[in-house]
Formats: sequence, structure tokens, C-alpha cells
Amino acid sequence: MKHQISIVFLILALIGCTDKKSKKALNQTSSVKIENYKIELGKVSPKSVFVNDTMSIWGGGSLVKGEDGLYHMFYSQWPKKIGWEWVNYSIISHAVSKSPFGPFTHKDDALPDRGAQFWDGSTTHNPTVHKFNGKYYLYYMGEYWR
Repeated sequence: MKHQISIVFLILALIGCTDKKSKKALNQTSSVKIENYKIELGKVSPKSVFVNDTMSIWGGGSLVKGEDGLYHMFYSQWPKKIGWEWVNYSIISHAVSKSPFGPFTHKDDALPDRGAQFWDGSTTHNPTVHKFNGKYYLYYMGEYWR
């Protein structure tokens, strides 16, 4: 008899603890209309396309406007003749333009192959440049593995 009374109280406690609002909310239909959205960016301007005949270029690069008024883009590249071997041969290069939309001209290699004595001696990749308190910081991944 004691067990039956305990079970009845347990059932009453569980029923009393339910949230009637959440049940009601689940049964109601939403008045929010869901639509299919499509974002079209249009065609890319030919002057915004940055290519090289002998090098594979990765990503859109990291862009920053310098004190010289030019736009500086840092990007990853590696020789096309070796295929997708970026993981062992990528370097970070630097290009400039008068406009953020290009055309960009390759200026120099910011972090080229430097050898086994450096932790990033064979690969530097995925650059991103940020300016904090008047200083530019280049963040990237790198490795030495050959």
C-alpha cells in the first residue's frame, strides 16, 4: 500500500511539473512565411581576376590598404607543374594595386622557401594581414616537411 501511495504522488508530481505552454507552442502553426532566397553577386570584373601562367594561386588573398595609398594583397602560390603540392611548396607572395578591385601586380615573395632551419622553411600558406595600433601583422600557417 505504501508503494502504491508513493507511485500516485510521483505521478501527480510529474504531471504537475509539465509545462503547458511548451505543448501549446508545439501545436500552434507559425505565421512566419519561409521563402527561398537567392543571392546573385553578378559577374566578376576581368581586372579583378588575379592569375599567373606558371603558379597556382590560392584564395582571394588578404587585402590591406597601406599608408602609401596602395592596396596590398598577400596570397599563397606554388608552381603549377607540381600539381596540388601546396602542402610542401606553397609560399606567401605580395601584390599591389591602386584599387581594391584590381588589377593587382605581383611585387615580391613575402615568405619564400627558406630551408630546414626554419619551422616554416618549406611551406607558408593561408595568409591574413591585420593592422593593430599602427602595426601590420601577418598570420599564416607553415611547416617544414621534405
